[in-house]
Amino acid sequence: MRIVLLRTTFLSAALVLILSLPLAAQQSRVEGVVVNRANGQPIAGVHVRLALGITSQVATQAYGAITDAEGRFSIAEVPPGYYTVNVERTGFIQGIGKEMIRGTSIELRPGEHLTGWKLEMSPLVMIAGRVVNQYGDPVPNIQIEPMEEGQNSRFDTVYSGFFHIKMTDERGQFRLFTPPGKYYIVAAPAGRGYRGPAEIRADGTQVLVYDPTYYPSSPDTTSAKMVEAKPGDTITGLVIQIRSNSPVNDLMVSGTIMGIPAGGQATIAYRYGTTPGQFSMGGSSGIGPDGKFSINLHPGYVRLSASCISGDTVLQSEPMEIHLEPPGLSDVQLMLNQATHGTMEGNVEIIGDSSAPTPARRIMVFLAAIDLSMAPVPSQTEVDSDGAFRLKGISPGRYNLSIYNIPDNAFIKSILLGNVLVPEGVLDFSRGVPKERVMITISRNGAQISGEVRDTDGGPVLNPNISVVLVPQFNQFVQVRGAPVNDGKYLLKGIPPGRYKIYTADFTKRSAAARASWPGGDPDLAAAETVEVPEGGHVTRNLKVAVQEERDEHSKQ
Repeated sequence: MRIVLLRTTFLSAALVLILSLPLAAQQSRVEGVVVNRANGQPIAGVHVRLALGITSQVATQAYGAITDAEGRFSIAEVPPGYYTVNVERTGFIQGIGKEMIRGTSIELRPGEHLTGWKLEMSPLVMIAGRVVNQYGDPVPNIQIEPMEEGQNSRFDTVYSGFFHIKMTDERGQFRLFTPPGKYYIVAAPAGRGYRGPAEIRADGTQVLVYDPTYYPSSPDTTSAKMVEAKPGDTITGLVIQIRSNSPVNDLMVSGTIMGIPAGGQATIAYRYGTTPGQFSMGGSSGIGPDGKFSINLHPGYVRLSASCISGDTVLQSEPMEIHLEPPGLSDVQLMLNQATHGTMEGNVEIIGDSSAPTPARRIMVFLAAIDLSMAPVPSQTEVDSDGAFRLKGISPGRYNLSIYNIPDNAFIKSILLGNVLVPEGVLDFSRGVPKERVMITISRNGAQISGEVRDTDGGPVLNPNISVVLVPQFNQFVQVRGAPVNDGKYLLKGIPPGRYKIYTADFTKRSAAARASWPGGDPDLAAAETVEVPEGGHVTRNLKVAVQEERDEHSKQ
């Protein structure tokens, strides 16, 4: 019996070993070293953490190690996948420059063994000081930023996190933490916004604002003094005398609101920007009992509108757009009239394959006011079983029209106001809601594009940040859309017929400038493939990763 038991135990252990061999063969291993970026020396006691996922916060698993006296670490038996890499040690920061914004990531293939992987950390140096004005008084709420030598402007700064922008306290004091290097220290006002009525001075002086100032008191880098932060340094005692030589360049807009009823409370709303018809900032201001108003605004393009509530009556003026330039504008007159809240009516027609399943939820029509300070946003409404819809209480303004819960693989074929095509889904009701009906045609015959996405080495993409992007070439009504890549595959549905550019992208690796100008400024758009899809067609297009983040130096086994 004992022999049988031993033999059974031996066979069981052998069976477990045999079954575990394929699993072990799939595991990956990472070995490397963490060094001080300033001097190249290894750093002991660094916590190296691999988190399976796009970010550490959403990771499903994590693997870690602590560097030894020689700064080396080894993490074994790691499943293949895409990992976010974090390195932590008091007094240091992970990476530098763009690496700190983009983070560090790594893709591990099944059975891959990475050796010699070098991770860098930068030691932090404290820079402390205070900001004073021309009288020597402390100036609170001033932004303090480090600017590296060679940068074109302070807005090129690549630092982020707890040492990026600091604000001076009530004593004008600040404290920065930066990696070693040479820096300009820039003090700049945090912003100003609406300043209220223009200040009238009889003594000939001007209202001045604080200007960006480079340490110790320079308008630019030509006469500024650089601060050298060496490893192990603590720099204190800096004094920045902030400059205040620029007069307020705001211009006055003044005038009268006509038609205010007795006891009515009137306000004036304003929006302004640098491009005609495009307003990025705004607010509102009260109006005096005589209907007079005065607003200080930046030069540019301004849209004004007055409103008044008197009992149950709502009064509004027609919006007025002006080009505001020196010396300003006076004698503006806005006439209040009883607001005409109109009703938009229309129909939704679904064409195409009638055998396709009906959506589980009713189609919804939604209007969103483009200028939120000028018009309220009406609630959405359902489309009834006959395809009709009705939205009440729409005040004058411009609106974006959106349709939700459309059938699977369907697309919006056209939107007509009467017999006129609505460009880009924008309805202009600035002069009230017209009597014509809005006719929305939805086609079930959307096109599909699918395929595989391969990495540069031909393997399936593991990076969950990779997306497939589809950009229309001619049809401005069609929006840019994207699809995630799952297990190396993607699927785009409900595509209107037409010609498109298609490519893969990892937007976490884009610079701030590229993201701001996307998709026009996307570096991969020019080299993207062209695909043309007919209505109801299904196109297969296999893609390769367009941007591959280079790993640090290491070898594969």
